[in-house]
Amino acid sequence: MKKLFLLILLLYLSSCAPTNTYQKSTSVTDISSRQNTIYYVKPGESLWKISQSYGITVQELMSLNNICSSRELKAGQKLIIPVSKTTKLGSFLWPVKGKVINYFGENINNSINSGINIQAGNSASQVKAAAKGKVIFSNGLKGWGKTIVLQHASGFYTIYANLDSNIVKEGMIVEKQQPLGQVASGDKKDCVLHFEIRKYHTPQNPLRYLN
Repeated sequence: MKKLFLLILLLYLSSCAPTNTYQKSTSVTDISSRQNTIYYVKPGESLWKISQSYGITVQELMSLNNICSSRELKAGQKLIIPVSKTTKLGSFLWPVKGKVINYFGENINNSINSGINIQAGNSASQVKAAAKGKVIFSNGLKGWGKTIVLQHASGFYTIYANLDSNIVKEGMIVEKQQPLGQVASGDKKDCVLHFEIRKYHTPQNPLRYLN
């Protein structure tokens, strides 16, 4: 059954390669430190991008903040975020330091992003396990580059793609924050980790789980 699931997962991944189109976004520090109910809009941000960061809908944000049109949003504007929505769903840690440049659910070049893309500082940036788990895949994958898939408790899986090197092998048990490899080398804009969290085969918004 596990081998069948892995086969299905890999077939799905091979048909849905992560996008290489990157956009300016907010930093990991900004996102991971959001524990209060007040948020100040940054230049260039949209209601959609903010709603994705918190795992809520645009309609919820507009209703709670008495916004009639998304065009009303301005840099520096104060938004109220529902307390229940700021609670993290899991205890996964950030796999690499850097900036989130593509969000979960974004439609980029007619492809829906099933994870997040994190732009690391450089190609020497270590990619670390977001949680303790078992390595069930560590190899190259068409459209994804070198990829690692970890299996965790409670039906969760994490996926790390666009790596320059894999230093773990299939079957290994890795601890939380144990190094898995390095982000792919190249120009700074290419030093991007594609990261996913899945509940069984269903993609989840990583920002709801990362601490």
